[in-house]
Amino acid sequence: MVSGDGFWSDFASHYYGREPLQTDKAGADLDISTEEMFRLLLRAAAARGSGPAGPRIRFHIGQRQVIADLPDYLPVAADGSLDGYLARLEGQLGGESYLLVVERAQVSSRPVWQAVARFLSSLYAATGALPGSVDVEVFVGRYPHTIPGIHRERSSVFVSMVQGVKDILVWPPDQTGLPLGSACYQDAVASARRLRCEPGQLVYWPAMHWHVGESPAQGTAGLHVAVLDQPPTVRDLLADTSELDAAVAAPAIPGWSVADPHDLALPPGLDAAVESVVAAYSDAQLLTDRLIAGWLRRRTALGLSAAPLGRKVSLHPDDVVVRDGVHPIVLAPRDSATSWLAADGRVGYARSVPSLVQLVDWLNCGEPVSVEAALGLAVPPLDRKVLMQVLNLLASWRALATGETALRVPGSSLAADSALDGPAWRARGSGAAMDARCAAGGASSRLAPAR
Repeated sequence: MVSGDGFWSDFASHYYGREPLQTDKAGADLDISTEEMFRLLLRAAAARGSGPAGPRIRFHIGQRQVIADLPDYLPVAADGSLDGYLARLEGQLGGESYLLVVERAQVSSRPVWQAVARFLSSLYAATGALPGSVDVEVFVGRYPHTIPGIHRERSSVFVSMVQGVKDILVWPPDQTGLPLGSACYQDAVASARRLRCEPGQLVYWPAMHWHVGESPAQGTAGLHVAVLDQPPTVRDLLADTSELDAAVAAPAIPGWSVADPHDLALPPGLDAAVESVVAAYSDAQLLTDRLIAGWLRRRTALGLSAAPLGRKVSLHPDDVVVRDGVHPIVLAPRDSATSWLAADGRVGYARSVPSLVQLVDWLNCGEPVSVEAALGLAVPPLDRKVLMQVLNLLASWRALATGETALRVPGSSLAADSALDGPAWRARGSGAAMDARCAAGGASSRLAPAR
């Protein structure tokens, strides 16, 4: 067991990439309430099938994966709570075992995304690593063992339980003679290390360790953070930049209306799309843009493969915003006229104006900023327009909290002063609030020009 203030340094020195660990959660910030877990499940169920960046859901009854009637076994608002959902499944299934798995679960909960990002920030600070990819999976159910029995992945895994107790049996990578892909592994249990997963504990096992999960006695719910311990490749970074491909993909015409169903040639309607893709990849500047954007997305998301959905925002001068994230907002030169803007796994660019640097530095201090005061950083009307566009963009990414939500941002002076009335707490975001602490101690947001 490891605990105390030295958790992360001890973990990096003795366990990371070396051996499994079961510990109390001192130093690890993954405390997710059952209420937030239930909200995550509801959102994930509603967003099922929304696209490649959305959550993926599987449900198993016994050893069978449910396909046709999947909605019948997903959580609904009428369940009322995580306990209510589990109770419904127990009655609905007549005592059969069941397992709900939500992959890429972080996209369905901003609080979970932030908790994992804080956790990863501490992990990277201690280990110096930036993994190739991180995903969050949710396991909910009562099951004798995870499917398909003993298995392993290229990712290391951290488990933080939200409700209930389950065990993870772990074997070293060089273990031989294990009954892989089978429910009959009882003869191998004696050689396993048993890790107890329960609220208040953090469990870890390194990549390529054989393992299987067991939750036979009660319905449980836990978060699994899968960390791929490899730096991102060029291919990974290019794959991360889908929204920058809008112009390239625009000429593509959906449908396959060819006269001969056996004709496998590309439809003529895709000729323009092929030409645009070829032109894009022969353009060195565009390729550089894609790589930089992919890196900024990966870095500001702390490796998380996808971010929660954005929102529509239209700020007004009397609104107050506050930074609501983990990694600083990044402002980086793009070319002589524009700058990259990146936050929480999202990337865009804006016209470079001197006041933009001041604005991003102010936001990164974590102090409240009134929109009116932010616009006051610029004098030319066109510069003020740029600042307003940037504020709306960041708020739409959820990188800025607005209105009443800003009062609940941990560490913000607005949270401490939430008893103030509207005009008083809006005054906290005035230009005077950009004090010495902000000017001297704000987290750096600027990167060197790309070469």
